[in-house]
Amino acid sequence: MDIFIQNISKSYGEKQVLSHFSCVIPQGSCQAVMAPSGTGKTTLLRLILGLEQPEEGSISGIPARKSALFQEDRLFPQLSALKNLRMTMPKWNEEEARRLLSELGLGDCLNQPVSTLSGGQARRAALARALLYPGELLALDEPFTGLDEASRLRAAEVIRRFRWGRTLLLVTHREEDLPLLEIAERIALPSLQACQNMV
Repeated sequence: MDIFIQNISKSYGEKQVLSHFSCVIPQGSCQAVMAPSGTGKTTLLRLILGLEQPEEGSISGIPARKSALFQEDRLFPQLSALKNLRMTMPKWNEEEARRLLSELGLGDCLNQPVSTLSGGQARRAALARALLYPGELLALDEPFTGLDEASRLRAAEVIRRFRWGRTLLLVTHREEDLPLLEIAERIALPSLQACQNMV
């Protein structure tokens, strides 16, 4: 089902973040929310995920199961990367989890507490957790934060393969992230009012 965002507005105190914003996210599409920092990208994502509610307007067509990677990794620090994945997988498949973590370059630290990992390693563990949860919507907020170039390329390849035809919503301010995920469609927030698809 397509996601319909109709005339939504959201503010925090006196700061208007989104104003009468509308767009459609087709089911199974890959979309990037592109805008400078502070213009409502993460707010839009949180509204779509149901973590916040708009003050005006409506959002419909959101699937019941959603998988998200937030700006913060939100890992259990005392648990290993492998156990963090197990916490969110409805049907535990250790072989698949190990394979994915290894493909992301974490094969040598599967059982280390994530509190001992570098920032880039923790980011990849959080990405693996989001990819393995079978949500129909895959929402990734700045997934390449803290990754070097080689890790970015590897992570992008894994995202493409583990997308499984799901609707992919990428939040980024980096133009160079789009080709990595073969994304041509954008949701633009330049004036907090515009939505355009560019193919």
